[in-house]
Amino acid sequence: MADGTHTVQAEHIEEALQVGAERLPAVARRRLVALAMAALVEGEDMMGRREAAGVRQPEPGVEAGRVEEDERRTVPGELEVVEAEVADAHVAVGRLGLARHRSALNRTPQLCQNAGANATKQGRMDFSFSARELAFAEEARAWLEANVPPAWRRDHCWSRGDDSLWLAIARAWQRRLHEGGWAAISWPREHGGRGATVIERWLFEEALDRVGAPRPAAGAYVDLIGPAILRHGTEAQRRRFLTRLLSGDDLWCQGFSEPGAGSDLGALRTRGERRGDAFVVNGQKVWTSYADVADWCFLLCRTEPEAPKHHGLSLLLVDMRSPGITVRPLKQITGDAEFSEVFFEDVPVPAEMMVGAPGAGWQIAMGILAHERGPVWTFTFQRQIRRSLERLVRDARAHPAARRALADPGYRQRLAQAHIEVELLRLVGYRSLTRLLRTGQPGVESSIEKVLGSETDQRLQELAMEVLGPWAVLDDERRRAYLYSRSETIMGGTSEIQRNLIAQRMLGLPR
Repeated sequence: MADGTHTVQAEHIEEALQVGAERLPAVARRRLVALAMAALVEGEDMMGRREAAGVRQPEPGVEAGRVEEDERRTVPGELEVVEAEVADAHVAVGRLGLARHRSALNRTPQLCQNAGANATKQGRMDFSFSARELAFAEEARAWLEANVPPAWRRDHCWSRGDDSLWLAIARAWQRRLHEGGWAAISWPREHGGRGATVIERWLFEEALDRVGAPRPAAGAYVDLIGPAILRHGTEAQRRRFLTRLLSGDDLWCQGFSEPGAGSDLGALRTRGERRGDAFVVNGQKVWTSYADVADWCFLLCRTEPEAPKHHGLSLLLVDMRSPGITVRPLKQITGDAEFSEVFFEDVPVPAEMMVGAPGAGWQIAMGILAHERGPVWTFTFQRQIRRSLERLVRDARAHPAARRALADPGYRQRLAQAHIEVELLRLVGYRSLTRLLRTGQPGVESSIEKVLGSETDQRLQELAMEVLGPWAVLDDERRRAYLYSRSETIMGGTSEIQRNLIAQRMLGLPR
């Protein structure tokens, strides 16, 4: 484009994918322009100012939540306009020769301001970082550079599935994070956190990835069981568990899914029978991450057998060293064994280990799962999916195995579509961050992010296999990514269940 603004993404598509040069109909062009504005809104001038400040910047555009107060009402309308045009844009991009339409892209901001009834010329989003946030990002980067040993570093934030070394260093790394005050930065200061904002949390996650640090052992459970204990636990439970969770002295696992009760947790059959001052637990859980190394399990079980199925569940904190617990690791098609099945046979659990009231487990579990489906995708999987796309484009350009596929315009169009879908996932992630900024809690909208993220990655990994052919199967990392992606529409709630939640709770459709 003539003014040098918003060129990176357009040139990336044009040079890497070399899509066809057929003329684009005017209606389709307008729709694609609306999509392009959302994806390309970060200006090079803004990046220049950040580089001048001496701070290595995370991916721009995160701060969708910082919208000027009198203009916030316009943002949902603009995002809805972009999302409503996705289907048509998918068709249009396959026929687009970007060299012929740079002038249209150059007019993107002006055209998109009038893209719909809810969008106005005054409606704009502030994608810049505040001075405080820039200082926070630099502090996090400096601390990680000084505290992550070279032997622990990889080319991205890594975990057990990437390298078995993680198991050997997990507790030591978590302890180091806790001592440095970085174990749960979004928690209140009185409970060991920093009171960090959602944006600052995002900046820290970006810094972990850029430094190539190990994934914090308590990373997920800071978002899952930690907030549940903070909100619903007793003072004795907070004193007993929170500090040890942050320090790595206690590792946790989640006991929700069962054979026959994965997506429909209300159908679970694990029982907790009250006997005096304790509950006696019998049943089975499956797909339990890290059960083989966990010290504690937050367990959803049925304690009120006479109550309706969703009202009879309670959440218990169970010591995994209790007699009667058997853990059997499950080997996945990737060759890893991240999950286990767990059997409970007459396992005693003190009554004071119940979180919240008897029968309140369903509401607490839904809050936990909202964190699992929303922020986890925002902060973790989105980066993984983008990294997979960048690697695919790089390999497709360089590897002889891809030449035949790239000669087919259908594959080039699918690569362009994958680029758009990853950009849309980023924007939906910003909307999730916006909600967290405004309310402090993820909502049912997290189901959209879960469906979009998991299915985008599956399509992307399938495309990589087709473009690269047999060579992709010989690449260990690519083969594992493809096989692992098959689980993503199941874990954290199946896509079918998520669509039901979207239909009923967001669209108001009947059951």
